[in-house]
Amino acid sequence: MPNIIMLISELDELLSNKNLSGAEKLLASALYDAEKSGSTSEMLTILSEQIGLFRKLGKSGEGINASLRAIALLEESGQAGSVSGATILLNAATALKAFGKASEALPYYEKTLEVYKNNLSDDDERFGGFYNNYAFCLMDLKRYSDAENAFLSAAALMEEKSGCAYKAAVTYVNMTDLYALMEKSGEEIVGLMEKAIELFDDYLNVRDGDYYYALSKCLPAIKDMGFDSDATAFQDELDNFYNKKEER
Repeated sequence: MPNIIMLISELDELLSNKNLSGAEKLLASALYDAEKSGSTSEMLTILSEQIGLFRKLGKSGEGINASLRAIALLEESGQAGSVSGATILLNAATALKAFGKASEALPYYEKTLEVYKNNLSDDDERFGGFYNNYAFCLMDLKRYSDAENAFLSAAALMEEKSGCAYKAAVTYVNMTDLYALMEKSGEEIVGLMEKAIELFDDYLNVRDGDYYYALSKCLPAIKDMGFDSDATAFQDELDNFYNKKEER
């Protein structure tokens, strides 16, 4: 039977060294051991990690299979109705969406939302991550108005939380693609990016690895929208952060 704490520690070490093939082998071996022991909770934890890894690797067949297996285990064990189970369900739904199965993913997003609403406070940060992922699924299904509402729900939640403004910024950057699909005016699209830049600049943001990762993912869009001076300033800040990390 795998020791989950030790397993996650070893997995984090492999991922930090970008050893994805090693991580894949580790999880496959751990899943085999968990299956032999018959531990549903350990199998679910490992499957959830596999789902995320297969998304990174772009392995659609493996990712879909791991997602469907996790969903089946959650339903068989009755754990889909718990917050931890719903979070795994969200992970599986997001993988299905990423691998081109938005229609199949939709009911699992809806189940996650139901569980979260029944068990979490309205201002719980987990809703922010949920609504962002849900919005992308709705975009794939061309339910643009619903996607806009989901993005706005995520942004409103994160803007209200101290130190989370940059997470709302990511949502506004994502919305620029949605607004283009909705054929919104250029002024509205530019307004979203201006809001995102303002939120990235919020002095309450903790300038840690998560912040700079989010900024790095949004920087190409900031550049493409023609915000050259802001993009340059952000790039300098990014370079300074990662250079200091390498010097340690």
